[in-house]
Amino acid sequence: MQSLHLVYLLQEWSELPQLHPLHAEAGETFSTAANLHHQAALEYALLDEHGKAALHHQMSADLHHNSAIQYKNIDDYEKSIVEHYEAGIHHHFAAVQYDILGDQKKMREHLSKSLLHKGMAKFGSEYVLPPKHQARFIDIDDMSCKEGFELVLKSTTNEPSCIKSSSAEKLLERGWAIKILNRQ
Repeated sequence: MQSLHLVYLLQEWSELPQLHPLHAEAGETFSTAANLHHQAALEYALLDEHGKAALHHQMSADLHHNSAIQYKNIDDYEKSIVEHYEAGIHHHFAAVQYDILGDQKKMREHLSKSLLHKGMAKFGSEYVLPPKHQARFIDIDDMSCKEGFELVLKSTTNEPSCIKSSSAEKLLERGWAIKILNRQ
């Protein structure tokens, strides 16, 4: 059973203007939509509908991320930082809901995204979570490196590492790396 407040929030969401990628207020529109999804997530959590709560927290995080990108595109870095941080918070909230549901894979995925967005808030939008931290939360097949780097396994520890693409083959030949992962 939905509360009247939740119905009102979802109606407000449906009345938001259409977004245009070059629109100067797109960041604010994404942020407003994200806040509405956050409120809906709280309502669903209060109703013990944790699957819907997790989904709305995830949507809120994605919208805050989109808002951060829009603000970065118009060189408003202060708002971009705030929006990345908000995205991190909402991924954390989604992780909590998935933990309640017992979905450990999605919980770890959202904890990883939470750390990623908090890193983006601190270091910029191109930030990629180091492999050591990614490995704690997500499967190795889903890990990634910054552009220009390759994901490998270190032969001595079997741990993932990001190394410069120009060095990958040499390190493989020398036995430092045992396998190059995610190579296209």
